[in-house]
Amino acid sequence: MSWLRIALTDAEQGGVDAERDAHPDAHVRRKMLVLRLLHCGVTRAQAAQVAGLGRATVQRYVAAYRDGG
Repeated sequence: MSWLRIALTDAEQGGVDAERDAHPDAHVRRKMLVLRLLHCGVTRAQAAQVAGLGRATVQRYVAAYRDGG
């Protein structure tokens, strides 16, 4: 399976940044942080470390993004 590169459009970046900063649910804020980090070229392992998550959780976030979630 190939790696899915996270390449957010300008509109998606704005939405991700807004949700990362202001969403009332900390879980959603962490997901948005991970997406933003991956968009900026950070590895999945590094994103996991920054967000205080396991690498498998980051993989689940990427899978959810891929599937539209």
